[in-house]
Amino acid sequence: NMPYMVTLLSVINTIILGCDELRQRMQLRNEFIGLQLLDLLNKLRDLDDDDLLIQANVFEEAKSDDDDELFKISDGIDMSNHHEVFSALFNKVSSSPVSVQLLSILQGLLCLDLSHQSGPLLWEALEILVNRAGLLADAAQEGTVEKVMERLLIQKSHSCKQSSGQDRSTRVSKSTQTEKSSQESSMETP
Repeated sequence: NMPYMVTLLSVINTIILGCDELRQRMQLRNEFIGLQLLDLLNKLRDLDDDDLLIQANVFEEAKSDDDDELFKISDGIDMSNHHEVFSALFNKVSSSPVSVQLLSILQGLLCLDLSHQSGPLLWEALEILVNRAGLLADAAQEGTVEKVMERLLIQKSHSCKQSSGQDRSTRVSKSTQTEKSSQESSMETP
């Protein structure tokens, strides 16, 4: 169904381009790329539909523009290349006192089991913490580790991601179950 595919790709473009911040756009786009969108775009080009081609071109041109902008503000580091980003980080901290913390962080990350059910969830939580740390970097110059940790872990009740995640899980739960099993009910009762 061609109109449906055009609409879906249009929604994807709208979601990504609706973000003002480069980092957010890149993060969202990478989520879609992780779902094999680039491979799908190549297949969709073969369908030779003008509207579909327009949406595919919008996605790819916006990606290229954002990649160029990120390259410029990242001192020439290809931020989509894991090795290049790691090398830049290593070179940045290797001769400083924080190299010990980097090593400790890497050792801890290496211990996370991706095959375990909680693996992806832990990686997502760590990504959120690292993003918050980047935002707090200037404000955290004065203070203690405890104060910084407190600011990193503060949960705002009106947070979009938190509330939408809870609402989504509630909706999914309600849409897939007509009633809870007695085992689930007994687990929820204190």
